[in-house]
Amino acid sequence: MNHLILWKDISLFIGQNPRSTTGHSHPIVQLVVAINGVFKTKVPATGEWITQKGLLIKPNHPHQCDATDVPIFSLDIDQDTALGEWVLTKILKDDPLLAYPSEQLGQINLELIHSCLQSENWDKLYRHIIKVFRFEDAHQHEPKDERIDRTLRHIHENIYEILST
Repeated sequence: MNHLILWKDISLFIGQNPRSTTGHSHPIVQLVVAINGVFKTKVPATGEWITQKGLLIKPNHPHQCDATDVPIFSLDIDQDTALGEWVLTKILKDDPLLAYPSEQLGQINLELIHSCLQSENWDKLYRHIIKVFRFEDAHQHEPKDERIDRTLRHIHENIYEILST
């Protein structure tokens, strides 16, 4: 069964596709990981197909993958968000691609992800995903202004209400 989960800064597809993709690029950061086994990707410079467990791909970088009938975890991150900026500046830096697994990334816990899907625990799933990028660890030491936190909580709790100043 295929799953598509959407948050404000990322989307996650878990499942499989019965066909490969053609060469393309997109304006998002993408992490694609084979859940079982590997998939093939074409090296742009040589046209050679190689096998990968996973790839982290920079926005607008041309690539082509063949994960025909291979269960995958495909995460799309909006590059204009704090997480997207973090991945671009702290993990990818000048590299257009990064193989997964990698020392720069944490491990994806597929059992935890499956459990979150079954229980529909979207918050726990989101927290696990951002930990793969070590994003939470990097920001937990920054001092936070309680007034901003309080304002953001109020907006989130009253999102369907007319808010006044």
